[in-house]
Amino acid sequence: MKNDIGLWIDHKKAVIVFLGDESVQTINSNLERVFSAGGSHGINSGAKDFPAEDIRDRHIEKLRKEYYAKVSDTIKYPERLYIMGPGEAKVELTHQLKEDGYTKIIEKVETSDKLTDNQILAKVKAFFQD
Repeated sequence: MKNDIGLWIDHKKAVIVFLGDESVQTINSNLERVFSAGGSHGINSGAKDFPAEDIRDRHIEKLRKEYYAKVSDTIKYPERLYIMGPGEAKVELTHQLKEDGYTKIIEKVETSDKLTDNQILAKVKAFFQD
């Protein structure tokens, strides 16, 4: 249990629990601050005031990859990994981690509601109880 890690993730933040010292680290994604349309929004506003959808999508994908890379760099190959979260972020992160070589250490990926840091810590401890 000394190098087991549990994490709760959504598109806003990741909460990582290191069971070795029972520490908790939070990583914010910056995805909620994706650039918004500029210019005026009055009668004379037009297409020039809004970024093209493909540009916005590429920007979001770039931020998402940076976020998952930061999470991957933070966990640094634990013995076992438990992933949970409320939406698609846990699935997207799992795919990224498998590409990074974490396939054999991912114990479980499950859906979980929003939880406090203490609830996440308790859930991770319970999961890794032998």
